[in-house]
Order: sequence, then C-alpha cells, then structure tokens
Amino acid sequence: MRDRKKRKQREEVRKILETMRLELAAQRMAQEQDRYHGSILRVDEIIKNARKMVVG
Repeated sequence: MRDRKKRKQREEVRKILETMRLELAAQRMAQEQDRYHGSILRVDEIIKNARKMVVG
C-alpha cells in the first residue's frame, strides 16, 4: 500500500518537474529570440541616425 502511494507521488513529482523544465526551456527560447530581434532593431536605428547626420 505504501509503495503504491509513494510511487504515485514520485510520478506526480516527475510530471511536475518535466512541465517546469519545458516551461523554462520555452522561456529561454523566447528570451533568445527577443535578444536577436532587439539587436536587429538597434542596428537599424544606428543606420537611420547615421543617415540623418550625413544628410542633415
């Protein structure tokens, strides 16, 4: 009886941990994509500013 209860608890903990790992991995991917897109926007802004300085 105790073994079944402990086994069930361990399985629940494993499921929770796996879910947390997946969520953390998704958050990391989202952060990496934000960093990538953010750097492109910054470069674009630098180019725009440089053009304004040359023209104006």
